[in-house]
Amino acid sequence: MSADNAPAPDREAAGPDRGGAREPGGAADDGAGPRPDDRLFGAAGARDAGAGDDDPAESWAAASRTYREARSTFNLHDSSGYVSTGSIGTFSIHVGPPARVLAGPVAAEELTTLRDTLHEPPGYAEFKSRLRADRLIVLLGRSGTGRMFTALSLLDDLSRGSVARLDPATDLKELEAEHLTAGRGFALEPDTFPGELELDRLRGILEHREAYGVLLAVPEDGHAPAAVGRYRLTFRPAGADEVLDSQLRYALADRPDLVEEARGLARSEDVTTALGLGELLPAEATRLAGLLARRVTGDLPQEELLDECRDFALRQAAVWFANGERAEELPRLRDSALRVSLAVLGHASVSAVIEAAELLTWEFAVTTDPDNAPGRPLFSQDLDARLVAARAVTEAGTEALGDEDVPVGTVRFAGERLAPAVLEHLWQYRHNVRGPVLRWLSSLCDDPRAQVWVRAALAAGALCRFDCSHTVQHILQPMAAASQARRRLFAATALDLALTDPHVGPAVAALVRRWAMEGSAGLRRTAAVVLGRGRAAESVARALDLLGTVGTWQEGEARVDAAQNIVQLMGSTVAPLPMRRVRGWLGDARPEYQNLGLQSTLFLAGTRVDEVWNPAPEIAHLGEVPLLVALAEARPEHASGLAGLLWTALNTARSYESALETVEDWFTRSAGRPWAAALLRLLRHLLHTEDDKKRLLSLIHELTQDPYQPLAQDHARLLRRAVQGEGTR
Repeated sequence: MSADNAPAPDREAAGPDRGGAREPGGAADDGAGPRPDDRLFGAAGARDAGAGDDDPAESWAAASRTYREARSTFNLHDSSGYVSTGSIGTFSIHVGPPARVLAGPVAAEELTTLRDTLHEPPGYAEFKSRLRADRLIVLLGRSGTGRMFTALSLLDDLSRGSVARLDPATDLKELEAEHLTAGRGFALEPDTFPGELELDRLRGILEHREAYGVLLAVPEDGHAPAAVGRYRLTFRPAGADEVLDSQLRYALADRPDLVEEARGLARSEDVTTALGLGELLPAEATRLAGLLARRVTGDLPQEELLDECRDFALRQAAVWFANGERAEELPRLRDSALRVSLAVLGHASVSAVIEAAELLTWEFAVTTDPDNAPGRPLFSQDLDARLVAARAVTEAGTEALGDEDVPVGTVRFAGERLAPAVLEHLWQYRHNVRGPVLRWLSSLCDDPRAQVWVRAALAAGALCRFDCSHTVQHILQPMAAASQARRRLFAATALDLALTDPHVGPAVAALVRRWAMEGSAGLRRTAAVVLGRGRAAESVARALDLLGTVGTWQEGEARVDAAQNIVQLMGSTVAPLPMRRVRGWLGDARPEYQNLGLQSTLFLAGTRVDEVWNPAPEIAHLGEVPLLVALAEARPEHASGLAGLLWTALNTARSYESALETVEDWFTRSAGRPWAAALLRLLRHLLHTEDDKKRLLSLIHELTQDPYQPLAQDHARLLRRAVQGEGTR
């Protein structure tokens, strides 16, 4: 809709300084240079230019919101170490199988400690009753949950202190009665789980020797090994708080007066943040108790305690990916892929995380066995159990559908440090994983859902921290040079996160600035996006210089991208410098600078606050409010200058229609909205001649006569009074 009866600007005369010092110099359309096409001065708004490809316009706000919500997952300021020049900083991880006693009796001292510290898990009495009756049980549960401690305690209770561990490589088919000491209890976590007939045979041997046996097993894909049969007992760990409490009392038996201090330290924000694991496993609670005891007795400085706590998540990641050759088996590849998917897409919908995990499983599988492409299991997976094994939790959440939110089930790691720890471990210790993970991240960019591609981009940015050159060269630079808008936005989002790291940030910033000055069309467009986030240049002035270079290059080939991100920069600060720079471009004699100023003005008027990726704190809460209106409201002293930019667009022939469409959108959307009053206050700065008033009054009249969605009379009355100068001050 346009105001057909409104006076349109004269192409030769548009743009005088109508408002005195309040208004910028005009950008007169004097016919110089090529006539701009519809792409440049069509419907204004960052959504149209930013969505690109086949994205719906509404995805721009969804993408910016996802970016703000997800970037804290990959906070690069608080990490336990940094990889540089081939060395590893402040942490150490054992990446092989955990050390274990291969065979032999358990020392009496160990059993004494176990009796003093064990907190019986749920079902302990049932376990003991079944073991006494059957001589053999299988405890099915995750590593680190206290299964072995429980097994040794059960055997200690029934064998009266005669307990031994068997070598995990023990071949139960070769085991004979004479190999077992009579009356002893044996614990075993076999490398290869025996079949049910072998278990029956072992039970007979144990019964013959009046001995006891406890085998440990880990569910695969959520199910017990088929051979467990009637010997299976599901192990549920004791609560972490109870384990921690009992371990503290034991560790501080000589100083019981310090137990309460240690408990308080365990609950402190510093410690819980450094751990970042959610609820601890019993083994972790035991380790933490030892550290806390050392801290409260003065043997461990506070900073060293926090360093040790940060190491917990890295140790968990190491355990997850340290299964040797068994890790290459498809079920374990699927579990590994789920953990990586959770690290990248945590807080996204369950369906998005699981689908992405299956795609990564395929990448892993064809890397390990290129001749065989795997299929997917349809009905054989227990998703709940797999998520529990991955230390994941599900929650009720929302995701964007157009401009609205819809309810959805989301999933994430239980602790916030697990996601970066997984990526850190893979990039430092599992180099062969880099190829399939980078290919997978690149494929996620093709997913139109912001909850997927934005999070994948942030993960790529986090990977820059561990090997910036490799990540940039293998995924980010090719995407930055691409012709597809979303691939460039993916690269820019990743680079923007990498800029926050003090070690690699300066190099990334220099690369972005070079792209802006010397790059191809794609690289310049990507550089514009990064510059618009406000971190790639030394100052706002320098960022505007570079954006101006991008926007005027090759007679404005990248003008849309530059203008869009000039507006992003304006939204990230309420300082007047960006506004003054745009005003200067509007008054420049060179047509390419005038066009950049006009394009920036149209985007400024058509962009909503919720479409700004890094909004200034003063306006971040304003959501759907037009950015120009929000900035004028946040800094009333600049309202005249901001309105002056739009006035110039309204009085320049080549931008007139788009500018008027934006004002029409303001009038329509503001009806009944809290920001309507702010719009009314802004309107007076657009009125300097009778032609200005006639134009807006004609538009209001036309909107009230719309046969399908007429403007409400009450709202139209307020707009008329504002245009006529009544009650707007």
